Amino acid sequence: MNIRYEKMDAWQDQARTFFKDHWQTDTMVVSSGEYRLADLNGIVAVTETNEVVGLVTYTVHAMHGNRVAEFR
Repeated sequence: MNIRYEKMDAWQDQARTFFKDHWQTDTMVVSSGEYRLADLNGIVAVTETNEVVGLVTYTVHAMHGNRVAEFR
């Protein structure tokens, strides 16, 4: 199986479906907030038949004293 890696931007709908199929939701709640996973920056692993087989998502925060600044 050949896998290619692409930016999440072009695959948001498929990523949302992937999250819902595997975790029943595309929203994650953590201590820093609530995130719609398909709307985050990320990399999508796609097969030659355009099947999404994996994802890595991320958000970047920088600490400034007691405050967190989010870069978008």
